[in-house]
Amino acid sequence: MVHRGFAALVFLAIVAAACGTDDTDSSESSAATAASADDGGTTTRPLVTGDSNAPLTASARGVTAETITIGLSMLDFDQLVELELVDAGWGDQELVFDALVEELNDRGGILGRRVEVVYASYSPISAIDADAACLRLTEDAETFAVLGGFLGPVQAVNDCIVSANDTVLVGGVLDAAIIDRSDAPWIDFQPGLDARIEPFVELLSRHGDLDGAVVAVLGTADDPDLVDRGANTLEDEGVTVEMRVELNAGVGDLSAVDREWDAVAERLRLSDVDTVFIVTGTPGALRAIDRNDLGVEVWALNDAAVIGRGSGTPKETADGVISMTSLTEQEAWEDPTTQPCKDAVVQRNPDIDLRGPAELQENDDQWFKSVLNLCRWLRLFELVATAAGPDLTQETLSDAIETYGEMELPGVPFGSLGPGKFYAGDAYRLSVFNSDEGDKGGFVALTEIEDVAG
Repeated sequence: MVHRGFAALVFLAIVAAACGTDDTDSSESSAATAASADDGGTTTRPLVTGDSNAPLTASARGVTAETITIGLSMLDFDQLVELELVDAGWGDQELVFDALVEELNDRGGILGRRVEVVYASYSPISAIDADAACLRLTEDAETFAVLGGFLGPVQAVNDCIVSANDTVLVGGVLDAAIIDRSDAPWIDFQPGLDARIEPFVELLSRHGDLDGAVVAVLGTADDPDLVDRGANTLEDEGVTVEMRVELNAGVGDLSAVDREWDAVAERLRLSDVDTVFIVTGTPGALRAIDRNDLGVEVWALNDAAVIGRGSGTPKETADGVISMTSLTEQEAWEDPTTQPCKDAVVQRNPDIDLRGPAELQENDDQWFKSVLNLCRWLRLFELVATAAGPDLTQETLSDAIETYGEMELPGVPFGSLGPGKFYAGDAYRLSVFNSDEGDKGGFVALTEIEDVAG
């Protein structure tokens, strides 16, 4: 049983991240895109990097000479609205995805194969429900790939897709530990938490924020590698890291968390630290820094955890926190790369009320989130599956991911895949949290969007 308050905190943080509010090789394949005549040149399609002469055959599970069967896992928003964990859903996700897949098939599918879809919804606060959805999409339907994955407190069930059932995954929340023990490819349009460290530090370095800083890196014991990775990355940039702290208190026990953080705050007060880098445990760290009036600069690795910090952490505690953010939802919605996605849905469903975030009223269904996220996942799959060539297998798909290079996705103007890089999004900026930004507070841009691919 997941505690409701904790479920709300984690769910809101993960879903905020899913909406985009995450060392590559720039070989010839990085520029291997060509305008598609079928859509007036508004999107790009990759050149084939696999064996372009291979015949279309039943090359893998879920792949025949005529079709590729994929699955889509969908958040059960009816339940979430009923539990008051969210104010509104994402509209009809199945209707949106049907339109996007139909548009892809109208363009010839993926190298001549039509894409067919199997759907399964899941509760993000029930691991049993998520596991059942995984089995429907993998064992029962025998798909080649699952798009969407699992978010929120049940994100560990992504292991069921890529590891237990050896199925390609596009989406979810990238987890380095699961990737390490899995053979099936797993990619997404945004980095997992561990992969955010290097680009965030790179942005801080570009804009002079590292100069002269004396830093404490704070995290929780459930993911100690993040603390070390954050500290080591800073030290590689010549930054003085005076403290590395891993807290042990469970995230669901607020009083225990606060007592432990207060002890850390006292250590910080007696040190030379002038900057705190929070890699995990964001809400507790924000409360302690504010409550103890430390007067330090704060960097937060996870912008979604700042936004979705929960009711126990007032928005004012996050004022002045600097993080790495992508395009805002409104910017992504207005970006020219998103227009083909909108057109595909509206042309096939002219009666739906498809509006961007700036046009919505409170409690309106947020159809734009379905369009953005589902289009990104499908587009990412289309690009790498096309690059894999006619002989589509997990092995050729893995090769395509490793050699792909630069790409562009809806609302993600800079992107790439490459050796050991499983997230495509490279478009980020530095932003600062302001509690007066909207009703719940939000991030305000400090820099322009930049390409942070290494």
